[in-house]
Amino acid sequence: MSASDAFPLLFDSSEGKRRLLLDYLPPYDKARYLINQQLMASGYFVVPITPSQVIEDLVPTFYPLKEPLDPSAFRDDMLHELALLYAVFAAGRLLSSAPQEHEANAEAESYMRLCRAALAFRGVFEEASLAAVQAIFILARDIWFAGKPRRREVADKMIVFAFQIAISVSLLISALRSGL
Repeated sequence: MSASDAFPLLFDSSEGKRRLLLDYLPPYDKARYLINQQLMASGYFVVPITPSQVIEDLVPTFYPLKEPLDPSAFRDDMLHELALLYAVFAAGRLLSSAPQEHEANAEAESYMRLCRAALAFRGVFEEASLAAVQAIFILARDIWFAGKPRRREVADKMIVFAFQIAISVSLLISALRSGL
């Protein structure tokens, strides 16, 4: 994933990138619709995220009081979770429409770009997290479903990448549990 493809990286301040990423959160009702679409359709696929994680963790974090999160409450350690939420939105949009529906694909592509941006702002190598693994896996699936044959090879590579990061995260968690 190249940073230039991720987002307009024109902001030097973390406040600027936070505000810009959060400005694209859809209204609460639309967010719930996209999440429900993803959760309903995801029963047919391997899903790296549980409904309870989306509904009980992500939604309250980014939609307190059913409004998008205020940028002043946003922290850099939330970037991978934000990427995961945008990946879920992209999946919901892709899975709720006909494959040839241009407007839906454009909206899903926008959410995929926001997901990549959030991942780019907080590196997945330096600060690997379960949310980053989940976001990359769902993003790869979204790219696959978007129906662009040339990008399917990229999606396959992203899945392998997600598994490699998952292994390192798993090893880190095991080491922390055993006190190493």
